[in-house]
Amino acid sequence: MILLASLMVLASNNAFAATWQGKVDDLIATQTAATYSAIETHYLNPAAVEKWLQGCSDYQFTVPQSSRRLTGRVVVRANCLATRQRPLFVQVEVDATVRYLTATRDLLPGTAVATADFKVRTAKLSELPRQTLLLNPSQQREAILTDAVVTRSLTANTPVPEHALRRAYAVQHGDEVRVLYQGNGFQVEQIGAALGRGYIGDTLTVQMQNRHRVEVKIVGHGIAEVIK
Repeated sequence: MILLASLMVLASNNAFAATWQGKVDDLIATQTAATYSAIETHYLNPAAVEKWLQGCSDYQFTVPQSSRRLTGRVVVRANCLATRQRPLFVQVEVDATVRYLTATRDLLPGTAVATADFKVRTAKLSELPRQTLLLNPSQQREAILTDAVVTRSLTANTPVPEHALRRAYAVQHGDEVRVLYQGNGFQVEQIGAALGRGYIGDTLTVQMQNRHRVEVKIVGHGIAEVIK
């Protein structure tokens, strides 16, 4: 009977821990970046948390800090809604599996890149430099690398940092731009000079050869359509 009672108490304690830890896990999962998968948590003060919760029938967990990369040692605040019990701070070590890019060769700033210049790798976030560029779990490298150029020197086989890649401008300030006028059954093309820079899909102003200025939408590299 004593053994049975001990097992029942142990099962009850395990279920109690699973309840509050599950709530904290869910909270952390909602606060972490979309680039995380397989989030891991390790609780540093579970006994203190369970003792505190025994005196509170209704509680709420919150994350005081706001961070796009909620990893490492994280502090979660526990507030008792049923009594004026002082808040408790739950200490959690958080890690996650992430996908990132490495260059397959050394790349210099200004280099237009191709997908073959990079490999997708997987690692624990704790193993990577803090500013590593991360991919969403289902994101393909082409989504980042299409029309991209390098903004800083990259070394082969090292993690690509954030802001090391950007889309190439389809039009630069001062570029010659083919401006298309389209209507019912006709199309007219003239040449102008860009008064700004932009990507495909952006709008900008072009000065035509007759000195008139028109608002256009960039539809290709050096090509734009007049906005009707």
